Amino acid sequence: MLRGISAARAEFRWDDERVTSGGALARKEQSTAARPSPYDGEGPAVPLDAAEQAAVPADDSAPPPAEIFLPAVFCRECGRSGWAAYSPEVDPAELDLTATKIRRASVSRDKRRVRNMIAATPQEVHEAAFAAGTEHRRGGPAVMVLEGSGGRLRPLSPEADFTSPADGEGPRRPAPLHNAAFVHVDLDGDRAAERDQCPACRTFNSIRYLGTGLAALAAAAITQLFTGGELDKNLGENKTLLFNDSVQDAAHRAGYVASRSYTFSLRALLASRIDEDEPTTLNDLAADLIADVVDSKAVQAAVIPPDLHLIRGVDTLLSGRSRGSRPTWELIAQRLAFATVMEFGLRSRQGRTLELTRTVAADVPLTDPDAVADLVHDILLTTPGEIALPDGSAPGPDQYLGFVRGLLERLRIRGAVRHAWLDPWLDQAGVRRWAIWGGREPGMPAFPRGVSAPAFLLGSPKQGSEDFDVLTGRLGWYQDWAVRALGLRREAAAGFLARLLPALADAGILSVRTALDGATRVYGLQPGHIQVRRLADDVLPDATAHCPRCFWEQTIHPDLADQWHGQPCPRYRCGGPSAPAVTWTAACGNGTSPTTSTGACTATPGSSPSTPPSTPAPSAAPSAKRSREPSARAPTSTTPTRRYCPAPPPSNSASTSATCRPWSSPHCRRDRPTTSSASAGRAAPPATPTCSPWSTAARATATTSKSPG
Repeated sequence: MLRGISAARAEFRWDDERVTSGGALARKEQSTAARPSPYDGEGPAVPLDAAEQAAVPADDSAPPPAEIFLPAVFCRECGRSGWAAYSPEVDPAELDLTATKIRRASVSRDKRRVRNMIAATPQEVHEAAFAAGTEHRRGGPAVMVLEGSGGRLRPLSPEADFTSPADGEGPRRPAPLHNAAFVHVDLDGDRAAERDQCPACRTFNSIRYLGTGLAALAAAAITQLFTGGELDKNLGENKTLLFNDSVQDAAHRAGYVASRSYTFSLRALLASRIDEDEPTTLNDLAADLIADVVDSKAVQAAVIPPDLHLIRGVDTLLSGRSRGSRPTWELIAQRLAFATVMEFGLRSRQGRTLELTRTVAADVPLTDPDAVADLVHDILLTTPGEIALPDGSAPGPDQYLGFVRGLLERLRIRGAVRHAWLDPWLDQAGVRRWAIWGGREPGMPAFPRGVSAPAFLLGSPKQGSEDFDVLTGRLGWYQDWAVRALGLRREAAAGFLARLLPALADAGILSVRTALDGATRVYGLQPGHIQVRRLADDVLPDATAHCPRCFWEQTIHPDLADQWHGQPCPRYRCGGPSAPAVTWTAACGNGTSPTTSTGACTATPGSSPSTPPSTPAPSAAPSAKRSREPSARAPTSTTPTRRYCPAPPPSNSASTSATCRPWSSPHCRRDRPTTSSASAGRAAPPATPTCSPWSTAARATATTSKSPG
């Protein structure tokens, strides 16, 4: 896709021969004459469409259409879009607007010369032009003007790029631009270009080209046909046959369609195992998923990843020649558990996930909100410096809980959720990718350079660790979040965070371990820390919190709406520390908006208020055991072996037992299984007597008969 350079509106068009090498539309003789129909030369004529006509100036009531088009890019993290251009070394501000050269450079050695630009909002433009003092940063992304007609980036001009209000009162506003736009761009960021960093939210490996292809369209169409109920299985219609005139393209289509079909099948199975009324922790969800795979051949063929089909043992299991050995089932169990962690962790905001489609809401529950608020309050009392929110008030319990909840959500979406396959990555504190690339465990997906990897949180900087976040990093997200959410000064935020994180780990709210160097502490979450709930159709209007300034969206459960509304936007530097905190809003059931102070909805006459309840989130403790009725097709049932490794106890960092690896709860509990005739002859591996690092992997031994998801 190509996007027109315009500050008024977003205009997109397909990349074709109608765009010249300079990004401009190919001019044609303006004519309203029609061309002959390609189907009947003597029949009715087909009028020229608007795209084939030359762009004409618009009247005063509408902005003129864009005339210069560049490859469209977007950020997978913050969702904002913009343009890509080639910046030569001689004069980086003089851009090359040739779409073919830009795309070729992005996959070659010249990738460091590609500049990704994200459209800036009017408020961001105003703050960038008139900000003063310490907040005016040197280097890094900045707001500039992209001039499409001249193919150049230039700095903002407070005199030329802004106009005064007609009445002479109020702040100056950005002037309307033609064939130009205000953009976020890192003009000198060769490293940012190589790592696909978004200039707006500063997330690495997040910039992608906007567009689609035949393979993606085919995968989406096939998935809809097979999951939407359009095919009749009784007539044998559930089969796929694709034709292609190229051997290479056919092989690519087959692999791509198989990979995408597996992803959608896995998400459908996950959604079927999540309840609307009671939350489910990730370790229980992964256990249910593994049990369904054990019980159904159809589920095995759908959700076992295609890259495992060639492994000896898996191929014989899928073909029906064997029931699977213990190593085979352990491999499948670990892979499905890892996929569950990725779906609600690192990959939760990439693509059509269960979270972004508002099918499921995921969060990290706070079992005792009052204790968490008191903990933050006590540490703030010993923090030097002035503490005040942008409006001059002091933070209270609502701000304390909002700060902790935002911090935990940041850990979750950054992928800081432990799995046994990530232990070598954690032991090295993210220094060498070899542990999750060439030297990874068999069956584990690869994370080479250019692919975002799980990013845990380091308590102190570690030399050589580029993928992990640093708690005390200057101008990092965690420091910026503490400043905006609690009103801390930047110089005091690092010390406050260095004392808060160990206290949260001691309280069992998150987990911590020490790297192999014996000094670096690594913070993250256990699967038992995260809970998921399915969203009913009638609560979907209340299940989204969004920022009206940067358009960030977060899927939330309506029960937690009062803890999100009125809090600062979690996007990095949204609003800036000198501006009032941006409040999150969501549509209420009666069409009103919640207040920023309490999050409650204002009832209109004749309607009832839909104030979200203020009850705390349920605990992820083992006692919160879900009850499931046995399948109707099973004559007898077997209670499977359940093992829980929930959130660690307060002394998790010092009481690790000999049978539990670091970050595993030393209080793993196993229910006594009961046997029945239904499990006779099952070749699934027996349960191990010790607590494995990833407790849910042992649920591959489940012998209950259930209907496939």
